[in-house]
Amino acid sequence: MLYRAIPDAELAVVPGASHVLLHEKPALCAQLVGDFLTLPASLTYLPVRRRGR
Repeated sequence: MLYRAIPDAELAVVPGASHVLLHEKPALCAQLVGDFLTLPASLTYLPVRRRGR
């Protein structure tokens, strides 16, 4: 997963959204990006994993 290769990256999973997320939920996207750029990084203690296929 690409986000794991980028230092300090964060993954946002938006339920009910497709590949046109910016068109479907522009206010949410703006909020997520704004929070990422202005708030301190979130500490995590367990890695995020998706279940196997």
